[in-house]
Amino acid sequence: MYFTKIKIENYGCIKDIEHNFHFDANNNPIPLVLIGKNGSGKTLLLACLVDSLIEFKRSVYHENIYETEKNKYYRLGSRSYIKTNNNTSKVSVIAKVEGKNLTYCEIASRLPQEALDKGEVMQHELNSVEQFLENGFSRKQSGSLKKLDFANCSLAYFPIERRYTPKWLQNPVIQSQNIQTDAVDKPKSNLIKDNLLEINDWLMNVYLEKVYNPVTLPDNVDIPEDFRGRTVQFPVPTYLQQIISSIVNIIKGNDINYKQNTSRKNKQIGYAGENFNIEDVAQFSEGEINLFSFALTMVKDWDLTHNDVKLNDIKGICIIDEADLGLHMDFAYRAFPKLIKLFPKVQFIFTTHSPFLLAGLKKEFENNIDIIDMPSGVPVNNIESFSELQEAFSLFDNQALEMAQRIESLEKETKRLQTLTDKIFIATEGKTDMLHIKNAFDILYPDSDIKDKIEYFDFSKKDTLGDELKKFAKAWSTSPNANVIIAIYDRDKYIVNNNPTLHFNCLGNNVYEMNIPALENEERQFEDKICIEHYYTNSEIKTNTEKGRLYMGNDFDKFGTSNDGYWSYKNFANNNSISELSIIDSSCPLEQKDDSSKIISKTDFANYIIGHKDKFNFDNFSKIFDVIKEIYNSAKSTN
Repeated sequence: MYFTKIKIENYGCIKDIEHNFHFDANNNPIPLVLIGKNGSGKTLLLACLVDSLIEFKRSVYHENIYETEKNKYYRLGSRSYIKTNNNTSKVSVIAKVEGKNLTYCEIASRLPQEALDKGEVMQHELNSVEQFLENGFSRKQSGSLKKLDFANCSLAYFPIERRYTPKWLQNPVIQSQNIQTDAVDKPKSNLIKDNLLEINDWLMNVYLEKVYNPVTLPDNVDIPEDFRGRTVQFPVPTYLQQIISSIVNIIKGNDINYKQNTSRKNKQIGYAGENFNIEDVAQFSEGEINLFSFALTMVKDWDLTHNDVKLNDIKGICIIDEADLGLHMDFAYRAFPKLIKLFPKVQFIFTTHSPFLLAGLKKEFENNIDIIDMPSGVPVNNIESFSELQEAFSLFDNQALEMAQRIESLEKETKRLQTLTDKIFIATEGKTDMLHIKNAFDILYPDSDIKDKIEYFDFSKKDTLGDELKKFAKAWSTSPNANVIIAIYDRDKYIVNNNPTLHFNCLGNNVYEMNIPALENEERQFEDKICIEHYYTNSEIKTNTEKGRLYMGNDFDKFGTSNDGYWSYKNFANNNSISELSIIDSSCPLEQKDDSSKIISKTDFANYIIGHKDKFNFDNFSKIFDVIKEIYNSAKSTN
């Protein structure tokens, strides 16, 4: 059984899609990949395909199916899914099996009589004209199917909510839902595979099967005399066991040879290799069990109704929502495309967001694959032009370039530091922190020996190190340093200790970290998570400069409008990170309410202070200087 066509009109976010499923020169189905952003209708299209399979199945087994309760559809029919500004939606699916055409049609209309009068809906498409006119809904399937048609194919749908219960989970609540039966009035299995470990029981049966080949031992001195020339029965792996081994090797990689370990008493199926040894498949990772289940489910369902199992013979349909779910980029790029290529006669239909999976498919299948962009349904002939792929590779390129530049800058600073002796090397989270500290120290301690020893990290073109400072400090501490290195953080993170007697941490090798010390006055409390700007008074922070001013959180009402009416802060009321002390500058998400209003950046503020030293008080910065002096003296006494 294969799909040959799907057409969707005015359904959900889909305006008009018509796709003809393609087959290669050998009449084998070509995989179909649905791509697009979240909310573009990918899962909706898959649901239509799955629903058609279930209705085809219901026509044969009636209510003895496992996918839905009696007299209920798998997919809820609702006029609310009719696309806005339209009155009628239509879903049409055509499939074929053994030369027979199967059709499925679902129609919903807010104005059913008008839809019939205008020819938007034809009577032959309806299950019942009277019912359609009454409730505006119709589902109809047609085609002559037999139970043998379902027995001769593997059908599987892996929904986004598919489950995986790891071995380490205590008291798992998800039990096996494996269904297989020989009853003539029931299908062999449930095509909805929401429990990835339902293959376990079948795996046990496969591995307990023993096959022996007669082998005649050679007649030479290396064989005990009683056994020379005798014929013995030698165990060999069955074809199914070989298939499973090849699948595991694809998932894990081909650099390790795997063997199967079976424990009948413990009902465990395991795989062991030179560097790999687990008790059963429940110890696979989520990504591994996803891949393993996709492949083994198709094999299992075929095995239930066929005596001889060969990968090239397995026919059917495998539908996977978010095929890259839980997959590392290597699994997506390498393993998944190789696995689906093992099944040339299975029609794979799946969605993905992974540029790595798309790149792997391109490498494995070249042009022998269909990719359509949702919700337009437009074929993507060149996946390199696919926007998500371009964005991903561009992001990697930019990050790699930025990281290389950052590493180069760090190496230069490290070399510079190594040429100095008896220095105090200071690195701050932001460039403005360094500007404030250096300016204050020059004013407060113009002739200090300690101040003259201080060197500042050169940020080059970068405005902030942010979270990277913590990583740099740890890296610096891994090798000997002749000079003292101090990483200084704000008090909003990496807080060393709120114990006022503990001012810094020693990371080793003359590397230290500290937070800017807390303040205690009318405007600042010890527990406040302050940044360097809070070393000035609130009125100083809000100083009007030639370019504008900074704002604080207490300058805005609960709705996010500034008290002067000049600015509106987007999502202010729901932003838990904003407090009365928050510094709000030009980098924040603000909407201007008055053309004459101006707001500056933190860098503009720091440069203004440097040019107008007489307007600001720098006494609070002595607290930072005292800790730096304490660290330096501690380092000297230790050395």
